Amino acid sequence: MPHIKNLSARSLQYYVISKKWALDLEFFKFEISFLKQLTHENFVKASEETTVILRQLRDNLLNLERDNEHAFELLEEQSRLLELAAEDIIPEDIDELASKQIHLEYLMSTLTADFRAIKKEVYQVISLQMVKNKHSQS
Repeated sequence: MPHIKNLSARSLQYYVISKKWALDLEFFKFEISFLKQLTHENFVKASEETTVILRQLRDNLLNLERDNEHAFELLEEQSRLLELAAEDIIPEDIDELASKQIHLEYLMSTLTADFRAIKKEVYQVISLQMVKNKHSQS
């Protein structure tokens, strides 16, 4: 790990935030995998109407997974630039770092909102399907 203490206060802040976001993205990766499995398991038991919704949710999860991977790549690039600047291998370009940080912040905000909305919808559809299955067994 580079000596990040060599960074300006702003760059150090970007570095710390990028590490936090990396953890968030890793969590999203596992959660998305779980949600995909959940939709797959309930696909067989679903009504025709619910099957259409589950198919759309699975497509949304695949898109979210792709967006998550893209965000992780951009975050790794930002971290690499910060580490190289900390080691005095490249100059610390605050303007470039700030521009990338703003883009990452927007991306993370959008990704988090999308993740929460899709997760909520998956749970609602699965819960409704469970209630329907319970009533049909009675």
